[in-house]
Amino acid sequence: ASPSCVQAAALGLPLRSPPFLVAELFDALFEPGPALAAALAAGRLALGGGGAAVADRGFVAVHLRTGDISWDRARHGKSELAAFLACARQAESDLGLAPGPETPWLLATDSAEVAEAALATPEGLQGKLRVPDPSGRIHIDRSEMGQVLEGAAANYAEWLLFGRAAAVVLSRSFFGETAAEVGRVPAA
Repeated sequence: ASPSCVQAAALGLPLRSPPFLVAELFDALFEPGPALAAALAAGRLALGGGGAAVADRGFVAVHLRTGDISWDRARHGKSELAAFLACARQAESDLGLAPGPETPWLLATDSAEVAEAALATPEGLQGKLRVPDPSGRIHIDRSEMGQVLEGAAANYAEWLLFGRAAAVVLSRSFFGETAAEVGRVPAA
């Protein structure tokens, strides 16, 4: 056994953390205020379509971060959209979710070009792939302060909504990874 495991055992501490420990801590420490709760409800309605809010675990979330909107290193190219959507299709199939528009896909992206291209895909044209309002298309730590102040509630609501998906397709990014962890997404 490693020295840290021996020390933990000697202190009577568990050797493994419970599943989704960060989510447990988040739930104990935070609750959305009225403005954020309203933005989350609006996002759920928009994603659900037809006037009904989308159900938790009733959709697939895709996060394609390019790094284009602020001083950020490139993460993924716009040309990778098709591969991300293929992963969403596979996740939907693996989970046995309905393949039509009744199982929407949420695309969170920092690129207006990716958002525009996504809406021109077959899934976008059928209404399956949904792109949130661009007001939340910010980087909390990299965008201009005015943009952050205007878009923080929408961005945070997208983050919370992202964590309610049945499956997520992730960029290597704090946004998607933490949303999946805090939301206890079963398939990431």
